[in-house]
Amino acid sequence: MILERTFDSSRMEFQLHGFKTFGFFSVDHQFLIYKSLDQRSGKRVLLKLLRQKKPTIKSIQKIYHDFRISNFVKGPRIQNSLELIRHEDVPILVIEDCNSVPLSRLFPNGVNSIEKFFEIAMGISLALKEIHEKKILHQALRPDNIWVQTKTGIVKITDFSSATFSDKETSISITPDLPVEILSYISPELTGKLSRILNLRTDFYSLGVIFYQMITGILPFTSKNGNEILHAHLARKPIPVHIIRKELPIAISLVISKLLKKDPDKRYASIDGLIYDLKLCLQDFQKKEIGSTFIPGSKDIPELTFDSSVLHGRDKEKAVLESSFNKVLRGDTELVFITGDSGSGKSALAKFFLKSISERGGIIIQGKFDQYERSIPFGGLIHSFRELVPTLLSKQEKEIGKLKKLITQHIGDNGKILLDQLPELEFILGPQPELSELPPDENRNRFYYTFHNFIRALSEMSRPLVLYMDDLQWADPASLNLIETFFIHSKIKNFLCILSFRPEAVESPNPFSEILKSIETNKIQKTLITIESLGKKSIYHLIQDLVPSSEEQTRSVTSILHKKTLGNPLAIIQLLRTCKKTNILSYEFESQLWNWDLEKVDSLSAADNVVDFLCDRIKELTPEIRELLGICSCLGEQFTLEFISKLSFFDILKLNQILWEAVKEGLLIPFHNQNQSIFEKSLSSERTFG
Repeated sequence: MILERTFDSSRMEFQLHGFKTFGFFSVDHQFLIYKSLDQRSGKRVLLKLLRQKKPTIKSIQKIYHDFRISNFVKGPRIQNSLELIRHEDVPILVIEDCNSVPLSRLFPNGVNSIEKFFEIAMGISLALKEIHEKKILHQALRPDNIWVQTKTGIVKITDFSSATFSDKETSISITPDLPVEILSYISPELTGKLSRILNLRTDFYSLGVIFYQMITGILPFTSKNGNEILHAHLARKPIPVHIIRKELPIAISLVISKLLKKDPDKRYASIDGLIYDLKLCLQDFQKKEIGSTFIPGSKDIPELTFDSSVLHGRDKEKAVLESSFNKVLRGDTELVFITGDSGSGKSALAKFFLKSISERGGIIIQGKFDQYERSIPFGGLIHSFRELVPTLLSKQEKEIGKLKKLITQHIGDNGKILLDQLPELEFILGPQPELSELPPDENRNRFYYTFHNFIRALSEMSRPLVLYMDDLQWADPASLNLIETFFIHSKIKNFLCILSFRPEAVESPNPFSEILKSIETNKIQKTLITIESLGKKSIYHLIQDLVPSSEEQTRSVTSILHKKTLGNPLAIIQLLRTCKKTNILSYEFESQLWNWDLEKVDSLSAADNVVDFLCDRIKELTPEIRELLGICSCLGEQFTLEFISKLSFFDILKLNQILWEAVKEGLLIPFHNQNQSIFEKSLSSERTFG
């Protein structure tokens, strides 16, 4: 979808009701920022808008994302976004004007004064600390996005349009067609050549490039060719800064070299470790100790992240999914069921697999059924397809035209059925004729026919199409019947359907168990993956990956946790979080390993099941978080900040703070779309509150 904009971005001014503009503040490949006067308040502000005259939906979403994340992080060293306004259907971000200057303009040729370098470097690090404390990965650190107040010297970080939550996203491929001023600051893992989960260390590499340029006046790698820069980030070593500037302390050269390590695991693990080293470097410089014996990272304590989506001991299950996917690539249709006890890792397995295939082409639709929405026909499925529509709209016009032709070819004059459920599809299909009246049974069959053929059109265009739905035991009867039509007398090809459910759901007669019987009766070919508890070997590797410690201690902890959790992955993660919170773990700088207090680990109470673990953990939370989660338990799978504020007695600011505390505890998962901040119940809160 393309949205038109009436003003010309090449002009120094544009007209916006309520604001008076004074020309450009800055410009890059994506955004224009204008200096302006807010005539409503009489205050000077900055207006940030898209540079494209015909911005895509994806570009528009970046503005919304910037606004939501910047307000989520919000701190004294974050450039505040005041409000988001719309001008002829295009969003414009209103930013506070603090009389700041971008670092790129303030020091275009680097910093001559080493004292000034330390001042600015410390300011940037403190600003980044505010971001990383919220587990936000900026992903776009460069001098244009670092602003310095001319009067106070306070450094602020801006532009959160590319930000994401640490340890949640897999590395993506950066196109070499981006401007070199962007490519010069990206980390090796952002080149897309290294498949790994992105974490906060990605920002440290970009910070290393910035420090390098500040202190030397040049970039570590220069070229007019984007591919050459990407290759340099992956393979070349920069010249150490103390070779370029002889008067520099070797200590600062070592710090920058550590930031610029190709392997993220060899960079700083925490912003506090970097700040500590910068202070030591400044002391060395002030004492004229150029040849210091300084060792970078001496107080760098790695952040422990216990994520229930971490996958261990599931190689056989992954191989089964991979085999099904390969069959689909050859034109088959595959149905895969994943079953296992609560907390066994069904969702983690499916989502790990989906990430692993996300860059191999095709379309992935994923969602889950909600136990509180079983009375809503097609609720979970329709919601999942709605999440797909923006992806379809972001495709090239040629692809959109092909999709329109396929859908129209397969559904005929029934397009109104799709538009009633997915209104945004009108941007692809155009207006559709009204439907003829039919008796209830025929009307239902027409609905099934239309959605079946919509799936067929998607699979023919994408090759393959993957649909994953979690918590099938909570699906409404209409959704179950619709899913069944995908496989009975179906002409759908290149289609992989993955459905997960709890085993107890088939033990008593219900719509779900009836559909399973129907699948058996109709001899629909299916694959069943049963998730078992983790064995000691898998638990050992999980602990060693999450909490690196001596082999002897890891073995001891493995035995204790296996006995207490019976190998349930979610229960293991909960116990590890308890160990971290109660200081059972301590870090040894010399060995760079974690040390366990084995007696305290062994004394932890062993709950009978995962829910008991989670209930014990809930009791340790603040009353505000418990009250909030109590409200959440009455809602569906997802909810917005704005909606829940109407149900609680907290004001928006306090509620935002409490929500963030719940996010830090792993009980809520935040994400953002173009209109709002959305929170989703995590596996932990879901198992506790139902």
